[in-house]
Amino acid sequence: MAKSLFIMPQEIRIDGLEGRLGAFNYLEDKTTDKEVIHSLYCRIPERILPQPNICFLNGLNPALCTKATCESEFYVDCLKLFKDADIFVSWSNRPLKAFEAMRLRLCSKESIFDDNKVYLDICTLLHSIKAFSNPDLIVLGNLLKTAKFAGFNGKINRHDQKLKLDALDFLTKKAFELSKQLCSFMLRPIKVVKESINKAIFEKKALVTVDRKGKLNLIIPLKLEGCLVKALCLKNDEHLFITTLDLRDGLLIAPYQVLTPQRQKMLNINLEYRLETIYKALNDLSSFEDLSELSLEEEFLSKLNDYDKKLYNTISMRGFDVAPILQTSAFFKRWMLLCRGDNYRYSLIDTELSYYQKISSLQLESQVKSYISEVENLQSLIDENNEDDLNLACALAQYLNSF
Repeated sequence: MAKSLFIMPQEIRIDGLEGRLGAFNYLEDKTTDKEVIHSLYCRIPERILPQPNICFLNGLNPALCTKATCESEFYVDCLKLFKDADIFVSWSNRPLKAFEAMRLRLCSKESIFDDNKVYLDICTLLHSIKAFSNPDLIVLGNLLKTAKFAGFNGKINRHDQKLKLDALDFLTKKAFELSKQLCSFMLRPIKVVKESINKAIFEKKALVTVDRKGKLNLIIPLKLEGCLVKALCLKNDEHLFITTLDLRDGLLIAPYQVLTPQRQKMLNINLEYRLETIYKALNDLSSFEDLSELSLEEEFLSKLNDYDKKLYNTISMRGFDVAPILQTSAFFKRWMLLCRGDNYRYSLIDTELSYYQKISSLQLESQVKSYISEVENLQSLIDENNEDDLNLACALAQYLNSF
């Protein structure tokens, strides 16, 4: 039987290659109401300040991360969880991208993403149900508010991770009540989605996508590399452009035939016109704006020279205890030093430790002004009648005093 995990990652920064998680909360297959939330915390390096607004919205006190497990050990612990389960249910798959930034910082080739597994984004699933079968369904960007509209009896308290995981479980069951067929379709492993996309590329067939904001577009996939799909996209009736879709985001990607005449009428879509428009555009791709983006890994690798890449591969197999290469770029030398200083400080010699501390001090100083500004701006988010809000805002304001 497939094993499921209900997951709730908590970000502390959302900066691409510097994206970081502060905590990873999860529940295994729910069978009783007495199940306990499991939480893993990740230490924040002294050189990094969290983003107060991100911490506040996630209900995460960064002080819990100051003495936690270092990132390398946190990543290994999370990898074990992802290896031992088959289906991962989240409100949003986007925070999982922080694991990719983590993997690259650690020069690891082991990813939490596995083509044989399912990464179900419940927000996307609910938007798909709303689009195709239940137009009255209320789907918001907020997990707890969406659950409340759907009949969830728990309180709206984003500081309570157990409550949020309960709401996630509730919405998953609600989705199955509303559309077992669509839920089953979304519970496809990445490799099955890839097979359908490769077939569409070969046959030059259009597909329908729905994202976690509820946007429905028509695409023709052009190229598939890893989990990235380069595609010609038609937004609404006229806006044509080239874009990149990431299968790890948990998009709904389906044959255009799911847009039955009844659904076209409900969505006010002229499918015949859209198909004619996008197929005609396929003959002149060069005339359309290319909005495709690099993945985090592509962005990282673009900064490396050939010697960096060779050393990266060696580190990924043998760890950081390897002989240096003189031709390594300044960027990658610094990248490795920061990783070792953050995770394996005992391995630094005196000159390396001194340089690491100098870089850390400069990085920290460069973030202080932004941190203070974000703390001041929290006022617009605080519910003054909510003690948890006030306590977290106070903790974030005092966080700098710990340095």
